[in-house]
Amino acid sequence: MRSAYFRELEKVSFENIKSRLAASDEEVKDMIHTLEYNKRKVIRAYIFDESEEDSEKEQNDLYAFNFVGIAVYKDIVIKCYPKYLFQEYSNIEKDETLKNVIQVLKKYGKSEKGIVGISTDNLKEEFNYLSVIDFIISDYLENGLYTSQKEVYEINGEGEIDWDKTVNETTAFLVSNNPYYFDMVTKINMHNEVDFFRQLHKYVITQCSTMLKRSGLSDILSLPIIKFETDDFQFYDNEHVLKQITKELNVQFISRKQLVLKSLYAYFSRKHDDEDSSNISLFGTMNFNLVWEKTCAFILNNQLNTKLKEIEAIDNHQIDVKIENKTLNQLIPYPVWIPKNAKTAKDYKTARKTIQLDIVSIFRKQSKRYFVIWDAKYYNLLLSKERLEHNPGVEDVIKQYVYYLAYDDFIKKQKFDFSYNVLIFPSETSEIELIGKVDLDFLRQALNITDILLLKIPAKLIFELYLKDKLIDVDELVEKHLESNIFEE
Repeated sequence: MRSAYFRELEKVSFENIKSRLAASDEEVKDMIHTLEYNKRKVIRAYIFDESEEDSEKEQNDLYAFNFVGIAVYKDIVIKCYPKYLFQEYSNIEKDETLKNVIQVLKKYGKSEKGIVGISTDNLKEEFNYLSVIDFIISDYLENGLYTSQKEVYEINGEGEIDWDKTVNETTAFLVSNNPYYFDMVTKINMHNEVDFFRQLHKYVITQCSTMLKRSGLSDILSLPIIKFETDDFQFYDNEHVLKQITKELNVQFISRKQLVLKSLYAYFSRKHDDEDSSNISLFGTMNFNLVWEKTCAFILNNQLNTKLKEIEAIDNHQIDVKIENKTLNQLIPYPVWIPKNAKTAKDYKTARKTIQLDIVSIFRKQSKRYFVIWDAKYYNLLLSKERLEHNPGVEDVIKQYVYYLAYDDFIKKQKFDFSYNVLIFPSETSEIELIGKVDLDFLRQALNITDILLLKIPAKLIFELYLKDKLIDVDELVEKHLESNIFEE
């Protein structure tokens, strides 16, 4: 199978795609058409912004992959890595990075939506080969092969005595008119190794592993190559196999076995030949920004949804008993809409939504207490004396001031020693770095609030901590990179 790497949202021409994949014009056209008009629109014509040069805009055949993960179309494998990776990397390094990202997506997908290839819930409506492969092999590694029981009878075995068979099939000896049995028929339940569905499970696991080996995706998906010796001819007739699976589903009520059977059914209900299949298989996400936000919130020990009385660094003497059971999120006021004929507050209408922050950290270090508002931004921010590129818009700056203002009164009443307002961006380097600040002077002065600092944190570090269920040392992070704020006079 052919494969190529593409950076998320990278501008790439038709000819470049063709060259990387060693594909013909027709193959690339078919692939782009399938990916572009797939309901998820994995690839799309590149959309230029105002900051880009006119010479680039004149190229009308540029495309971009709006995706992080793996896409398989016929015998073509597209590997899309995150957009913050700009340096030159070897294929081995790219695979290792993508492997790490896929592990993050798998973990994220267990609790959040938006990861394609994680769920096998809608296989009838939308078949995804990579999803089936991941489920079948991962399930096998965790739970083993599909099992059915058969009863084995023995004379004087170690199993339970079957008294019906013992009485009816062995000789009794009378002693003082009491029957005695010197031979007992015993029964034991054993796995039926030649069971049709157990063999079918072995066959599909082997076929899925063959596809992984052929595509080179085994390591990236963290799935081993598994091979069983099976009678392939037994499963040659798809219709027969599907009928057998349907019959078993009708009598099988164990949830895990039902999932296995449904995955096996999906496998046999579609063609899987690379050249004949027009299905696109995906494992990844079109919304990696949400993954970045979630992982940052986890490792920074987000306390927005923690009750005030449970936050150790809160001064309980400064909290009204009416709000001690509220969370930080619940302290944010909602807009109130007042009709022109309103006579009392009962006539006011409160909106159902208010501003939503990303992350808040509250902690104590020695005798000092800190309040930090973080906002995880999935931008490739480039900021230096010579250039500014890929920066968030002015509305993001205004929102960040508003986020801080929402807690300004609380911060003052609590008398925190330090408070910070920080935008976090992903970095491909190995070091955390304070790269600057953003300032909307008239608004900051009018509100009389703190600077918005800009911090780059290695994405690799964030993801490694997330996968290990570990938190970053926030007080050390603040002390080393924020307390030494070079902009403070």
